[in-house]
Amino acid sequence: MAAVSKLRSPAATRATTLELGVSPRLASLVAPVELGTAALFVVRPSIGAAFAVALLVTFTVVLGRVVRSGRMVRCGCFGATTAAPVNSLTLMRNAALTLASVVAGFASSFAGASGDELAASALVGLGLISIGLLLHALAELRRTTGSVFAHPGPET
Repeated sequence: MAAVSKLRSPAATRATTLELGVSPRLASLVAPVELGTAALFVVRPSIGAAFAVALLVTFTVVLGRVVRSGRMVRCGCFGATTAAPVNSLTLMRNAALTLASVVAGFASSFAGASGDELAASALVGLGLISIGLLLHALAELRRTTGSVFAHPGPET
């Protein structure tokens, strides 16, 4: 979906990608590489998963730089369909997609796993997502109040 949306709006995709700080040479490769990765996921899931993880980590680094800079930049992560600015939730979404790519790519490895092993894996994944949500909440609290431990003073 992301690749197709980007291919349908090449000028908007290029502008957004450049605004994110990606070089012009690489900006034109994003959608074709995403499309190729999706195809690999179908044909060779483990190879497609490895490419997806590499892409997602790369995207997350680029987006992390934007978040750290404090600039308000439109994500364009799913092409012209998204206009929301990059923020820490975008980074957490990428982390969840990366985890999903790993699980999907290596699902055949889980075929012989017992119910207890699958449940433990699911709990670890949910735990990691929960930790990410907690860290996000703490970061937002710090951003809005100036401190994680801030509390409102007495009202006058």
